[in-house]
Amino acid sequence: MFFLYGNEDFLIQQEIKRIAKKFSDYQIVNVNENSDFISFLSNIENNNLFSSKELIIVKIDNLLLKEKEEKLNLIIDFLNKNNHNDKKFIFIEKTEENINKNKKNLLRNYLLKNAQTQEFLSIKNNEIYKYIMKIVKSKNGFISEIDAIKLSTLLPNDLYFITKEIDKLISYNPTINLSTIDALVMNNFQENDFAFIDAISEMNFERILFLYKKNVSMGQSINVLISQIFSFFNDCFIVDSLLKEKKNDLEISKEYSLHIFRIKKAHIFIKKVGISSIKKWIEELANIDYEIKAGILDEKNAFEAFLYKFLKWKG
Repeated sequence: MFFLYGNEDFLIQQEIKRIAKKFSDYQIVNVNENSDFISFLSNIENNNLFSSKELIIVKIDNLLLKEKEEKLNLIIDFLNKNNHNDKKFIFIEKTEENINKNKKNLLRNYLLKNAQTQEFLSIKNNEIYKYIMKIVKSKNGFISEIDAIKLSTLLPNDLYFITKEIDKLISYNPTINLSTIDALVMNNFQENDFAFIDAISEMNFERILFLYKKNVSMGQSINVLISQIFSFFNDCFIVDSLLKEKKNDLEISKEYSLHIFRIKKAHIFIKKVGISSIKKWIEELANIDYEIKAGILDEKNAFEAFLYKFLKWKG
């Protein structure tokens, strides 16, 4: 049984891959956060004689942590009695808090005492370049230490986003140097943490919520997040309009000082959702922003309601 927790999702996912490789003959089963975990455990008990080897990944969310003590004890009792070698559990909790100082929850406390635990925290800013060098090497690329340091100053402290940028650079040239970085990488300080917009453009539910909570916990205002989304939607509208005028990406970039990568993201997003949906979201965000500033709406509730509606979009 494993318990992986912390705020660095990339490192958690890497550890899951490592464990899965160790148990390569086990089928991976992801337990949906919205499912009844106790019913899931009951099914294991009832079908034990006919079951196959399974590596069961359980994401611990607020609903599970807030279960009544009686239900949590049922889960703990099952785990205590679980002597099935064909069932291995990986529990994951994404959290910004130091859970060793907050052991009030029965399940969390049990896992800390009985599972193989590992904490994965955001890496220190002065160590990002070392991870960049490791990631590049693992992908059969090359980057010098000085260029890795340069790259680390342009990217957010987010290994998921850093890896995506490295993939982009390596696809252009496996040897990453200063000229490649200058040509293809946007400056994080100018772009106000593009990782959040990257998640928005992909409509990645889990990542949007994770980055939203992370950014707010680090002191970023919801108003800034609204501005970032509005800016990206507006870029999409500009790109679509200029494409109709037969302008290419380089012309759009020069005319509106938009980074090429941002334009590419706009292309993908427009294709995914359509310009009419983007226009509707621009109007909706403008109204929300106005009503928040006028004191009509609560900032947090209004923004979360928008995110929920956005992520439920079906076209």
